[in-house]
Amino acid sequence: MKKSLCTLLALAAGALFASAAQAHEREGFQLFSGAEQWKWTEYDSAGKQLLSETGPVAQVGGRFTYSTHGDTVFHTLTAKTSRGTINYDGAYIDGPALQTKTRYDTLSLEYAVAGPLARNVEWTASLGIEERNRAIANPSTKKDQVENYHSALLRAGVQVPRPAVWGLYGSAGVNTAISTMENIHATDMGFTSSPTLHPKADIGGYLSLGYAFNRNLSVELNHELLRFKESSHAVVKDAKGANFEIWQPRSVLHRSSIQAVYRF
Repeated sequence: MKKSLCTLLALAAGALFASAAQAHEREGFQLFSGAEQWKWTEYDSAGKQLLSETGPVAQVGGRFTYSTHGDTVFHTLTAKTSRGTINYDGAYIDGPALQTKTRYDTLSLEYAVAGPLARNVEWTASLGIEERNRAIANPSTKKDQVENYHSALLRAGVQVPRPAVWGLYGSAGVNTAISTMENIHATDMGFTSSPTLHPKADIGGYLSLGYAFNRNLSVELNHELLRFKESSHAVVKDAKGANFEIWQPRSVLHRSSIQAVYRF
């Protein structure tokens, strides 16, 4: 069993690097669209899961690549938006167990740079910003609990670039949200103020595998893991002047997607 698995991995790696041996036509514009499976989980300080949100969202985006330094360094600008309503299983604030729906609207912008590392392999690094709007349906009040996340995301890894005509390509590396600001709109919940929360950075990762059918059309499978440590606690007052603590628990986001990509 182990021998067979190692053989399959070796064959896959061989096919990946063999396909990357083709000449690369990197510059130009690409459009992509597909579906993304989300899983968002939150945990208390003891590691107990507080809630989970799972389900598919639709996504669409584009990227533009250009080169410098004699076509050895490549720069890519990517814009992506996604939207969908997924299942919520947990509790609303500190209330009883609740099953409801959460709507997500996300917009991200990213600048990436890549350069030669070894034969057919490149180093890559990127800096991006993401705005993620989360609306949790409250069946009791018929009003959504809205939260806004604004994150600066950093990535670093290696990649085998897309071949000019056909073949496999991919990338893998680590990521982190170097800065996150979260607005939970506490005044909508009856408090007199709504301080900004700052979930702390943690290390995650990403993995991507694509196949080019021809110069124009390819398909990509992607998985991203984002981790956030617990934020600092903030104190708010209700209408009667009583103090309450609010914070964002430790959170983990898994995003797996399949995309059809068209290159012009």
